[in-house]
Amino acid sequence: MKVSVLRCLSALWMASVAAGASAQEVAIGLGAADYPDAGTDGAILSLDYIHTPFFQRSLFSLSIAANLSSTSESDIYIGAGIAARWQWPSRWFVETSVMPGAHFENEPGNDIGTTFNFRSLIGVGYSFRSGNSLSLALTHKSNASIDDVNPGADAVLLRYHSTF
Repeated sequence: MKVSVLRCLSALWMASVAAGASAQEVAIGLGAADYPDAGTDGAILSLDYIHTPFFQRSLFSLSIAANLSSTSESDIYIGAGIAARWQWPSRWFVETSVMPGAHFENEPGNDIGTTFNFRSLIGVGYSFRSGNSLSLALTHKSNASIDDVNPGADAVLLRYHSTF
């Protein structure tokens, strides 16, 4: 399935700008995707929209979030779920998220078992005085063994977070 990466990223970006009054941040990530076995590894571009937290206590917050990502092989993932963040006064933070969604492989070797998959993320970052931040994150996509075939795919991303 060949889908225009720029068209998908543009649509998610416009949706996040339209909701800007209530948005917390948009994170743009660039990195490397690793597919097992016969898969074709390559670059990955990722866009996350993270809404204003619906739960916040001390250092910890929870938000609704969405992700759209595409690899250099035109594999697409789109999902939505929950993002958590632990923000310390030192401006360092840990982020994590779990997002069920759909993975559409363009490269046959990049089939990770099913269209329905989960993307999990864990990262560490630093917030600048401006409110924007930079993080390094690891992601994993898999179908959580709901199918006999579950090779999964991993990625490492350098992410720039722009706050609203």
